[in-house]
Amino acid sequence: MKGKKIVKAVLLSLLSIVVVAAVAAGVFLLTYKATVVFDCAETTGAVMHGASGCLYGLAENGVPSDTMVQSLRLTTAVQKVPGGLQHPIGDLDNVAPNLTDTVYNVVYLQDMYPTWYYLHDEIMTARAAGTYDPDQLLRDDYLPKVTQKVKELSAASYADRLVYCLYNECDNALWFGESVKDDNPDNPYGVWCDFNDAGKDAFHRGWQAAYEAVRAV
Repeated sequence: MKGKKIVKAVLLSLLSIVVVAAVAAGVFLLTYKATVVFDCAETTGAVMHGASGCLYGLAENGVPSDTMVQSLRLTTAVQKVPGGLQHPIGDLDNVAPNLTDTVYNVVYLQDMYPTWYYLHDEIMTARAAGTYDPDQLLRDDYLPKVTQKVKELSAASYADRLVYCLYNECDNALWFGESVKDDNPDNPYGVWCDFNDAGKDAFHRGWQAAYEAVRAV
C-alpha cells in the first residue's frame, strides 16, 4: 500500500512538471516576438564572389545585359543545348559571348527534346503497350543526337569550358524506371515508373553508353 502511494506521488509530480512546462511554453509563444535588425550603413566587407552561377539565367546575347552578368562574376552557367526544343530561348551558343569569364558552362543535352519530362507521352504510351526498351531508345534516338550535338559543341570557341549534363533529373524514372501496373483510374496509361534496382541498373547502362558516346567525340 505504501509503495502504491509513492508511485502515485511520483506520477502526480511528473504530471505537474509537464503541465507547468506546457503553460510556460504557451506563455512564451504568446509573448515572444522575433526581431531582426539590419543596419544598412554597416558593411561586412567586399563581396567575395567565391561562387555564383545560374540555371537558364541568360535568355539571349545581351539579355540580361553584359553589365549585369559581369557584376555577378558568374563562375558557372547552366544553359540549353544549341537548337534544343525544351525552351524557346537560352541556347548556349547564343549566350556564350556573355560568359567569357565563367570557369565552366553546363549544357543540358536532353533539352533537345520538346517536352518535360522528356518524351513523356511517347515513353508512357510504349510502356502501356509493353514495348518500351530504354536501351533501344538510347541506341536508336538519343545517342545519335548526343553525338551530333557534341560534335557541334566541340568546335565552339568555348569548348574547353564545357561540361555535358548527360541526363537531367534521371531519377524521375520515366526513361529508366521499371514499368509497374497502376489501377488508378486517373492514370490514362495504366502504368507508372518505379526507380527501383532494375531502374538503377538501366540508368547505369544508359550513363555508361552516353559517357562513351561523348568521349568518342
